[in-house]
Amino acid sequence: MTLVRLWDVHTRKLLRVLEGHSYTVNSVAFSPDGALIASGDSQGIIRLWDAHTGENRLLFDSHTKGVNSVAFSPDGLRLASGGDDSTVRLWDAQTGKHLMTLEGHRETVMSVAFSADGTRIASGANVANGEGHPQDLRMWDAHTGEHLQTFGKSADCGLVDCGVTIENYDGHIFGVNSVEFSPDGLMLVSGGNDDTIRLWNTQTGEHLKTLEGHTDFVASVAFSPNGSTIVSASREGIRFWRTRTGQGLKTITEHTGNVYSIAFSPDGNAFVSGSHDKAIRMWDFRTRKFQRLFDGNAYGAISVAFSPDGSILASGALFSDPMRLWVQFAKAYTSVRLWDVNNGKRLQSLSAHKGAVYSVAFSPDGDILASGSEDRTIRLWDTRTGENLNTFEGHTAEVYSVAFSPDGNTLASGGFDSTVRLWDIRTGGNLHTLTHTQQVTSVAFSPDGSTLASGGLDKTVRLWQPLTGEPLQTLKGHRSWIFSVAFSPDGRILASGGGDFLGNTNVNTIHLWDARTGEVLQMLDGHSAAVTSVDFLPNSGGLASASWDGTILLWDFTTPATWGSIKRTEATDGTVQLLGLSPSAAPLTPTETALLANYPNPFNPETWIPYQLKEQAEVTMTIYDTKGEAVRTLEVGYRPPGVYRSRSRAAYWNGRNDAGEPVRSGLYWYTLDAGDYRETRKMVIQR
Repeated sequence: MTLVRLWDVHTRKLLRVLEGHSYTVNSVAFSPDGALIASGDSQGIIRLWDAHTGENRLLFDSHTKGVNSVAFSPDGLRLASGGDDSTVRLWDAQTGKHLMTLEGHRETVMSVAFSADGTRIASGANVANGEGHPQDLRMWDAHTGEHLQTFGKSADCGLVDCGVTIENYDGHIFGVNSVEFSPDGLMLVSGGNDDTIRLWNTQTGEHLKTLEGHTDFVASVAFSPNGSTIVSASREGIRFWRTRTGQGLKTITEHTGNVYSIAFSPDGNAFVSGSHDKAIRMWDFRTRKFQRLFDGNAYGAISVAFSPDGSILASGALFSDPMRLWVQFAKAYTSVRLWDVNNGKRLQSLSAHKGAVYSVAFSPDGDILASGSEDRTIRLWDTRTGENLNTFEGHTAEVYSVAFSPDGNTLASGGFDSTVRLWDIRTGGNLHTLTHTQQVTSVAFSPDGSTLASGGLDKTVRLWQPLTGEPLQTLKGHRSWIFSVAFSPDGRILASGGGDFLGNTNVNTIHLWDARTGEVLQMLDGHSAAVTSVDFLPNSGGLASASWDGTILLWDFTTPATWGSIKRTEATDGTVQLLGLSPSAAPLTPTETALLANYPNPFNPETWIPYQLKEQAEVTMTIYDTKGEAVRTLEVGYRPPGVYRSRSRAAYWNGRNDAGEPVRSGLYWYTLDAGDYRETRKMVIQR
């Protein structure tokens, strides 16, 4: 059965077990005087408990589906709840009487909050209809139920229907998970599935600022008691932000699982975080250091709340499935606990991209790091402080490669918009835009900086004059896509590696070119899948290549003077002397099991989901919609240790549900189950 547990914050002793819920507890809240605890479960039941005796005083059951959020009014006389039935409901906390229903949301209401004066209620909904609707964030009169404000340009039509594009829309794209008023009631903070936090003016509805840095959906947001700081929780950790400027202050990454909820103590000196890693941690807010750990949760903490006097923290546990907070079909025992948490170890976080980072490169002096991302931007970072120095915008699709010029003054980038762009490091200005006929996957400067090479899916390597952007040569010879280019240390040779993910072994080659004439000097065969990276060994006659077949090959240039006689051999004495693994050598076994990013993403109509296994396992891949409902289960079967990245080895999804019907456009989640290992990532379908 479902349990609610109360703990003493200082001694970590279990005070009381509250029994009564039969399903997952999604939310808990203390009344302002600490006398009552409200808890809502995934079947629409809200229970009111005596915090001192554990007696179940009242049961509210008007919601027709699960309850995701509960909140007491500041005077403790009313309770607000938000649920999967798309409604916000108000209750008399003394009698249990249902006072009113606030209707208008289209989808699951994930969060409700009272303003400090109790006159207004904010509610945020998770948009799960797959039609690209903007956010659904609303404000209501707490006494009359009147709808006062909708935040964002529209909540009643899709982006296309409203004439709004993602680029100029000022709200969350895929729904709101958490809302809270600032202590003075003048601002509202929201956290969403688009990995952002947004601040709003509650008087005008104006969008004030967007806080970017999280790399996964933001599950919880909270103001510090004085309103000067915002704390947010996401899968990759907890972040602190300065309310006035939006500056990121710190990131805490000690949790090993999804972080779902955070809460401040009433005095503002501590805060707690609940995670899927089965730990609730309490931190000193001023020092960001760990104070105490409350462990023993069976499935992880989905919700946390302090009692008004700060002596008790209640936490609602997560179900066994890590997918989403509101999954109703997951059946697991749940509990509510109180914790302190661990030292906030100071780690530098370079997290501002809103998508995967495909390429990084250091400046020649090592002071700057450049990163290119699927969010179409390039960011420059101070490697000593982690400060984001500049952001280059101009690519209209994913950035797959970045490279500094030898003097450090210019950055080259290659993108899926089929362009190579050259940037002035000091000003951020776009110096030149060079064009391929298809996506560009790799760029590299020659050692003297006189030549820029680029390779792409058009099967060509192109050479450019960096200062003028003038095209010098187009090198043709690859029979499939090119994924990597590299110059030899002396600049005389250019290597390019490529192939495809369709299992065609005869196209997975490395070409060596005369960088001056463009002549093909040698073709190196040996990989059984696409060659994704090539690099010359410094100050030696060797080349290394990596492939999606899980192997790394080293190539020995026996006569560097001519560059014409190249062979790949095995060391006979067990040592590697610039010699490589033979084609028959076993692929490298991964050191850890992992779920990798699907490709392409976004996609239509099909995608491949790669993964790797450190040990043999039965593999299942499950696709979920934003309601947490499974739309497709891929029974991959038993697999030995290895890397499963190529199209012939990765899991494949054709964008259809288990009934064979095409699913709608929107955000989806996919989960890898391999033995005891489970991991979840997100994908987007664009029909």
